[in-house]
Amino acid sequence: NPSEMWRGAAALMSHRHQWVQQAASRVIGHYLAANGQDMALAAAAAAEANAGVAVAEEGPVRLEQVVRACVMVLEQGTGGGAVEIDPGLAEQTVKNLTFASVVLLQTAPSVQQHSEKKPEEDEDEDVDGDGDEDGEEDEDDDKEAGA
Repeated sequence: NPSEMWRGAAALMSHRHQWVQQAASRVIGHYLAANGQDMALAAAAAAEANAGVAVAEEGPVRLEQVVRACVMVLEQGTGGGAVEIDPGLAEQTVKNLTFASVVLLQTAPSVQQHSEKKPEEDEDEDVDGDGDEDGEEDEDDDKEAGA
């Protein structure tokens, strides 16, 4: 079953050996290259259909899982028990992380969407499109319109 192969590769990105991580990252990179556009469109459609509610991804490879595994790989090179990360592994990991993160950020519900607009801003909107906030036609508006 091809789906199991992709799921297995995604799981192996968290393996303890870097050579396994690199092979898995390359396989996942291939999957993202072949299916990434469809994954992005599906994620965008799901986000739009659910009005900004986060939706669990479907398919053999989940972008959130890819992001988490990539971060885990890169974290090996930091902290007290840091190890040197193979340059090929680092490069492929960054490519996968960049792709998955961009898609997730573009399709994620915005936490600030609802909190950015304050109630007093509603009152100050230009409701008649004339550049002021009164909602009424002005003499200046008539002059600009050529009346």
